[in-house]
Amino acid sequence: MAVALASTAARAPANALSGPFVHSNGPFVTGLGNGAGGADTSLMQSGFSTSGYSCSAASGARLADEFVVPAGEVWTLSELHWFVFQTGAPTSGTISGIQVNLWNSAPTTGGAPLWSSAANVLQSQVWSNCFRVVTLPGDSSRAIIDAVADLSSAPPLGEGVWWIDVQVAGSLASGPFAVPTVPHAFTDNARFFSAGGGWVEVRDLASSAQQDFPFVLEGTSVPSCGAAASYCTPGTSTHGCSAILSASGSFSASAASSFDVTCSGLEGQRVGLFFYGTSGALATPWGSGNSSFLCVKPPTQRTSARSSQGTLGACDGAFSLDLRAFLAANPGALGQPLAAGARFQVQAWYRDPPAPKTTQLSDALEIVVCP
Repeated sequence: MAVALASTAARAPANALSGPFVHSNGPFVTGLGNGAGGADTSLMQSGFSTSGYSCSAASGARLADEFVVPAGEVWTLSELHWFVFQTGAPTSGTISGIQVNLWNSAPTTGGAPLWSSAANVLQSQVWSNCFRVVTLPGDSSRAIIDAVADLSSAPPLGEGVWWIDVQVAGSLASGPFAVPTVPHAFTDNARFFSAGGGWVEVRDLASSAQQDFPFVLEGTSVPSCGAAASYCTPGTSTHGCSAILSASGSFSASAASSFDVTCSGLEGQRVGLFFYGTSGALATPWGSGNSSFLCVKPPTQRTSARSSQGTLGACDGAFSLDLRAFLAANPGALGQPLAAGARFQVQAWYRDPPAPKTTQLSDALEIVVCP
């Protein structure tokens, strides 16, 4: 079970992790500098008897654990950090390969993963500066290695529960064995696969408690595709109006369905337009004495002018733009060709003659393009 969503692993080795992180599945370091040669330790929990769990390619073993992509997010993974040891291995490491599968539900015997990596996606290995020990101070026979797998070809993962399953090869006869998270948590629910027994729960031999594994995922997290996230502060017009953006529809790279951006709360009978960018957000004052902010980083693309309709002097004006249709009709516009995962920042501009700079700006939306 995913026990932590954090930007760093809970006492995972700093020398092995570079980030950015989207998930850390729990701690394994229990002592700092109290092991052989001043190294850290991962002490077996009292009442437990299993030092590590096989994920050996030579024996056909695999280990799986779950993680959760929160609602409203899409993760693009880049690396997996999987913590293993081979008894008697040097701290330079003896890992020779790693293969990774992703599942959209708990792995089942006879089932098929959503995605499988190549046979060997080992990118690097580095000692975690930690030994797995049974008693303190323990010895140096189980150096915990951070085996880094390349996940750059994995598909983007939307919100929900996902499982990662791993198999590791090493040059020694022992293992490789994955170190469990310490301390044990009641939510632990990892699984073990063997050719003879299929998928079963991972349980410590002495305590029968279920176990988890302290893997770390690197990657990026963005809002779900099509989601419009509001940001920035709208200016206040001469008549006290604040223009607010909203969006509806599907902003898709492949489908021609409409995606409407609406600016409401405008002063009536004013001329305005939408503009957008693809380089990120901004918050720069629009001008001296003006309450608006420029919220879209240049370069920007202007769309055609339109009227707010409504009543002069009132805040009942509005105008809309089908952004997907605009892009389809303007293949040379900024942001073309549309690509899934691209991010657009949109803002509205309108006339306000008595105001400083004679114009005002709305708040802004950031939108992620769907496949």
